[in-house]
Amino acid sequence: MTIRKAVVYNLLSSVLSLLGVLAGLWLGEFENASYWIYAATGGTFLYISLATLVPEMQKQCKTILDVVLVLGGMFCGGAIMFVIACYEHTLEEFLNEEYV
Repeated sequence: MTIRKAVVYNLLSSVLSLLGVLAGLWLGEFENASYWIYAATGGTFLYISLATLVPEMQKQCKTILDVVLVLGGMFCGGAIMFVIACYEHTLEEFLNEEYV
């Protein structure tokens, strides 16, 4: 990749990030928009991570133990996110009481 191409891609990334922040701030004004933002963000995160992880797993995992460890890590991460989502308000109240 040439330096010019790298600078153009970096500039494009920066501009799109700024537009994303502005869109997020604008959409944050709407009460129901946060559900859609969370859904889109979560879906995008899952797609990117799995689209990167699965081909890498096919190349790197030589034994069944490697596959079990990778899938176990993914399951644990999902379980942790699920528990945090279920108990978000309780955790928030606990942390606010603890550190106030």
